[in-house]
Amino acid sequence: MTITTGNDLLANRCPSKRLGYTFLHGRAHTATHNGRSLISGGFGMRFIRKAGLARRAALALIGASLVLAATGQALAQAAAPRRIAVVSLLGNTITAVTQASVTGTRIDRNAQNSFAVPNNLFDVVALGTLNEALAKADATATVLPLKLPSADMFGDTNKLFDNGQFVMPVALAPTLKQIAATHLLVVTRWRAPTNIKTDREGIGSGTLEGLGFYVDYDLEIRNSESGERRVGYLAPYTYFKLWWVNLATCAVERSQQVARAEVLLSNRREGVGDPWEVLSSVEKVTVLRDQLTARLKEAVPGLLTAP
Repeated sequence: MTITTGNDLLANRCPSKRLGYTFLHGRAHTATHNGRSLISGGFGMRFIRKAGLARRAALALIGASLVLAATGQALAQAAAPRRIAVVSLLGNTITAVTQASVTGTRIDRNAQNSFAVPNNLFDVVALGTLNEALAKADATATVLPLKLPSADMFGDTNKLFDNGQFVMPVALAPTLKQIAATHLLVVTRWRAPTNIKTDREGIGSGTLEGLGFYVDYDLEIRNSESGERRVGYLAPYTYFKLWWVNLATCAVERSQQVARAEVLLSNRREGVGDPWEVLSSVEKVTVLRDQLTARLKEAVPGLLTAP
């Protein structure tokens, strides 16, 4: 959106020539006819000078009014409450990534298995969390969560963003227009190098994306609190990206990447040797839900206030 400044308004809407005003600059010339002065330095010159001053005053008032109007318009637009549409494209799958016992290569050889979660649970959680976090960060904004039938309905999410611009899906445009959204917040899966947090530097190999668990059956891990050592570990991860779009221009004004993975060392049930079995299916979903909620709440304030 282009906001026209006061000077631009005067130049474009109120040029002196287009209004028919003529300014008298410098000394006025005396016209003569048959040797007689038509406009002398007496009353005629004073009249012209007064007329010129009156015209200048009128133009000054018009100009001041336009500047005030333009300034007021700009301030009104700047202060207008935002209408923020929210879309989650995280999807409904949990991915289990198993560490491959391969060294000396940068090729990602980790095994991956995906499991579907019903009812688009993580997208629903994301929408609810972002609704709450945005309302808290900007009390004047109207938050408009949009629940999609599927996170894949727009195809490859990487193609939605190109050179700092949001490529508007045909299916989304009418809805955004109908709800008069001024901004759009999109959360997508994000692929980044594996970096699992422990009591030392990040561990793990390959890359992670979206939500899931990283499983390592070989590495010995020490619990810094209890001193206990175990072989293998399970690490829940949330890798996503937030995109803040100004719908007036479809420009991506800000974005924030979140890549978080942490080793679970506590609550290992007795007799469980397989790290994958440390948590039940319900517990796995709960852990990812809680981790996603926490990371989204942390990310929103910075996304809205960043320059």
